[in-house]
Amino acid sequence: AVSIRATTRCRALPQIQRRVGKPVRLLVAGTGTFEAEYRREVESVGCSGMVSFLGFRKDSADLMAAADVVILPSVAEAFGLVLTEALYLGRPVVATRVGGIPEIVDDGVDGLLVPPADSESLAEAIVGLLNDPQARERLSGAGREKVVDRFRFEQMVRSYEAIYAGLSGGIPSTMGEQVKAAAS
Repeated sequence: AVSIRATTRCRALPQIQRRVGKPVRLLVAGTGTFEAEYRREVESVGCSGMVSFLGFRKDSADLMAAADVVILPSVAEAFGLVLTEALYLGRPVVATRVGGIPEIVDDGVDGLLVPPADSESLAEAIVGLLNDPQARERLSGAGREKVVDRFRFEQMVRSYEAIYAGLSGGIPSTMGEQVKAAAS
């Protein structure tokens, strides 16, 4: 199974199905303003039979944990929360090199990054992982510790404090102390 959240380009689907030696099932979780467009695009490339639009799901973590690969092929993405979730769950990811995604995914270490709106590169990365269980295993779990360390609430507060201190000319903030007191 392949999990793609908010896919923007489905042109890679026919290539993936042809080049992977087993049936491919694409799960699209979530809803939004582009859903009708995604459905039309999937139908236009002849891949309706391999794609399931699941709508809003409370069990998205379970879907990601069961997936062979989690994919986020955004053309614009500020952060990519779904990628931190996938890495935390030990799933290999394929994502586009846009916005904050390269700060989440270390290319070749815990996932693969491809250029945005490049269906050929996207298909190549997905096919490579689906056809190579050892590569999936190597990438699986490699990002969990990084996500835990880098995206802890306390660490993010310290990062914001450093930014604020730099912007304010070095005036120290008490935000960290307030967070510690609230957590106690």
